[in-house]
Amino acid sequence: MNWRKCVIDLLLRATGNAIPRYVEEIARVDALTPAELEAYHGAKLEKLLFLAHRDVPYYRDILEESGVVRGGKVRLDRFEHVPPLTRETLGRERKRLLSTRRVERKCFENSSGGSTGEPVRFVQDAEYRRWNMADKIYRKSIGGQEIGDVELRLWGSERDLLDGRETLATRWRNFLYNRKELNAFRMSRENMGRYVAFWNAYRPAWVDAYVDAIDILGAYIREEELSIHSPRGIAVTAGTLYPRIRAAVEEVFRCTVYNRYGSREAGDMAYSCGADARLHVSPWNHHLEILDERMRPVGPGESGRVHVTTLNNHSMPLIRYDTGDIAVAAVDPVCSCGRSASLIEKIEGREMSLFRTREGKRIPGEFFIHFIGVVFNEGAIRKYQVIQEDYDRVRIRVVVADGDAFASVTGKIESAIRRVMGDDCRVVWDHVEDIEPSPSGKYMYTICELGAS
Repeated sequence: MNWRKCVIDLLLRATGNAIPRYVEEIARVDALTPAELEAYHGAKLEKLLFLAHRDVPYYRDILEESGVVRGGKVRLDRFEHVPPLTRETLGRERKRLLSTRRVERKCFENSSGGSTGEPVRFVQDAEYRRWNMADKIYRKSIGGQEIGDVELRLWGSERDLLDGRETLATRWRNFLYNRKELNAFRMSRENMGRYVAFWNAYRPAWVDAYVDAIDILGAYIREEELSIHSPRGIAVTAGTLYPRIRAAVEEVFRCTVYNRYGSREAGDMAYSCGADARLHVSPWNHHLEILDERMRPVGPGESGRVHVTTLNNHSMPLIRYDTGDIAVAAVDPVCSCGRSASLIEKIEGREMSLFRTREGKRIPGEFFIHFIGVVFNEGAIRKYQVIQEDYDRVRIRVVVADGDAFASVTGKIESAIRRVMGDDCRVVWDHVEDIEPSPSGKYMYTICELGAS
């Protein structure tokens, strides 16, 4: 018997916490027909807009000017006229974006990491947190994971695990949920050796991990020819799950990889169900749009910027918030799993991870990962980071694993890069001892240093 699941459920219900009820609602909503889901989602969006107009000074003006709220009535057909909320606007208008009822909603401050170079401060509340937790519980259950199953987290950042020590509250929470944590911010080879030993002794049923951390750990296991306990599944987040990374992780750990797309500002926005690599949007928590430069929805198979509206954070609503991420709209809107939630074909990465040519062509980071990490690697390169310094200049920081093999592939890699970046593109190699993750714990494979397009 899973006593942890019973105890946690009893504690939540005894204290009047709405999480169990929200989990039940999410399960019910996820089984709705497309028409029923559209009605449910529309009602949640309408409620958010009504409360934002009533309680948030910034949106009172914006929603009236755009014609979304007139005479106390919400017009969803005018939603496309709401201007996007950018990071700059969020910072500049922060006070006016706060709900006048945020205190009674038990609000708290949060902030994003600095992976874009622009940390952002924002406010969330207890209701947002409850819905986010319910979503996580339900999402895990899709793969078969129950509360209390043995879980390992390859997780954390400077903020979460700066010293590698757990607080008393974290220890209690981890004990109750039957999980252990390894610091994804400290992925030295010495530490990874200890991580593998701990992993094999702990024998987790499920793993939560940063995309890049589990990829690096998998590469270490392959290089050292180590044995590793195979969990039932690995859920990844905090980075782009490129096809090369998915295939490599599934091969090393011999299990299904479940992808998760989210952010500090909005929580988990989409997840893969295991039927294929695409991601289901969470319609109970988010309204998500993939838009082109003119703020119009992109067509099937086309890429655009992700704009999200948080449906359950009424203390500081984010409406049409520009995440800075690039995604591809689903080609086929129907998933074989039978769920009606809308789909994302794939996440291409942050805007800053896409390279650009003078002609305006965008090169996804996946190109460099595929050619440098797979096609021309052959054991030559341990780590790499590709930086576009100018339209005709690319710098590659590299940790070499085999000098002779590296010498034989450099010309091939440079040739492949010039084929997409242009014949006049200069490729500069920097040999380094290691490549550290960003302050948020994420590993940036590609960085574009050009200004905004």
